[in-house]
Amino acid sequence: MRISELSDNLLTGIPEVDQQHSDLFDALNLLGELAAEGGDGPTVAMALANFRDHVERHFRWEEAFMHGQGSVRLDAHRTLHEILLAQFDEMVVEVTGLRSAFFVQALQRRFLPWLVEHIVNVDKRMADH
Repeated sequence: MRISELSDNLLTGIPEVDQQHSDLFDALNLLGELAAEGGDGPTVAMALANFRDHVERHFRWEEAFMHGQGSVRLDAHRTLHEILLAQFDEMVVEVTGLRSAFFVQALQRRFLPWLVEHIVNVDKRMADH
């Protein structure tokens, strides 16, 4: 079950960022595929850890990029990243007991809109500086 694709309107024009966003969507879609196949708990947990790792590496890259650009938005951007990771961790705890299909639906409802909004309203501004 593919959750979403990285569409052209989500491209920032920064090749490294766009590739990382593509990797995030791929990792999110892997979770959907595992759910559709009825993946077992350990397999889903490993894919979830992989997804979170992608998110965290992407956030650190963005922060380093913004620091190198002398962005005045760095502190606010870093705070957004910290909030998202905390929310993601809380969500994992909340939905851990759900069957994998319900887990992925919960992930889709709570994380995907934030990811798209973050790319459109925050990351794309990075390309303007």
